[in-house]
Amino acid sequence: MPPDKYFFQEGSNQFSCILCRGKSTSNQKKHARGQRHLNLVRLDEERIERQQERINVNETLNQQESNRPRIDIEPICDDPVCSDEQVEPLVNETDDESDVVPISLFEDGESEHEEEELDWLNLLGVAIDQIDDEPADSFDGLLVPAFQRDLAEIEEIMTVDSAWFPFVNKDYLIGSLFVGYLHKIISRDLYHQIQSILTLHHIHLPGWETLRRTRQKIRLMSHHSLVEKESLFGQPMFALDAREIISDDLRNPLVAPHLDFLPEDAHGKGIFKTSQSAKWLKHLAPDIRVQMVAYNKKHYYTYEPVQLKNDDIIIPIFFYTLQSNTFAKCYKPQITSNRHDSTVKIAIASDILYDDPDLQEINLDDFDLLYSEIISSDGLKLLEYCGNLLYGKKYALY
Repeated sequence: MPPDKYFFQEGSNQFSCILCRGKSTSNQKKHARGQRHLNLVRLDEERIERQQERINVNETLNQQESNRPRIDIEPICDDPVCSDEQVEPLVNETDDESDVVPISLFEDGESEHEEEELDWLNLLGVAIDQIDDEPADSFDGLLVPAFQRDLAEIEEIMTVDSAWFPFVNKDYLIGSLFVGYLHKIISRDLYHQIQSILTLHHIHLPGWETLRRTRQKIRLMSHHSLVEKESLFGQPMFALDAREIISDDLRNPLVAPHLDFLPEDAHGKGIFKTSQSAKWLKHLAPDIRVQMVAYNKKHYYTYEPVQLKNDDIIIPIFFYTLQSNTFAKCYKPQITSNRHDSTVKIAIASDILYDDPDLQEINLDDFDLLYSEIISSDGLKLLEYCGNLLYGKKYALY
């Protein structure tokens, strides 16, 4: 199936729609049946029709001018000397029969949309025609567009040592600033005009498609995905994924020191930040509350046995801070052994609340051994004894 004129191929089975701002799709037919795409096609066809009407009007005017009779007027003079003299025209003389190019030839035809605000979507037809005319060069034995050849060349140039990284050079940065973003993006035709003008000042901006692919590579380098939604008025809206933004902040060494990763038990005094809220401290479910704390180069987890420095074995249920110190609300488990198969069962109460009187408040300075480090008197690890299982007290014990 020949590709639709509004699509160009990006990969083996990936196409990009020009009318829909370069939106990628793997199914041209399904995308072409979309209501938004059909509306844009209709606008583009109306634009082409108006343009063709103006061309036809200009051709008609040119034809009328060419069909006008030409009258050559020769000077009449009986004096033979008159032929050698230059005849000075009178100031008030007018020649109605001379060839006059009508001014209307240089004027655009009237448009019923003249007073409406310019919609940049109407300029997309020009971009579509230019993409169809993209020259193909021989590169590594394959026919590839010129912009792909440029991309293959600049990939070897782009290095992190460049002062203009992630751009190839200053010209790519300038070109990207000209193109703009989202609803402020300029058309391909306008970019080519700017590119031609700046060439007079010895500034050579990259081609439209080369710049577009470079911008796409930079966006992929940032590891951010665009979330596209459509407004009630049919306008596309773009946003960054909130989860990715939060993830970046957590990894940012300039931001992380100012974030609280643990809830704070302020005992109702000096409340001024959300990390002191009772919801985060007490009321979150076990699967979404803080489940791990890094302390003294060890990672302690909730619902995993920990051996204290006094050899007691406890199980952390809640992690929090108190007066700038890290604490854990811990439950002392019930450990029963089976002499027949040399196994133990570790059981705790179900649905333990933060204010449960059976919980002990223990400073993490008193934590000693991790679950994987606890060893019994006969040299076996606790996780081998218990089978890596934790039971609730509703289960029958030995």
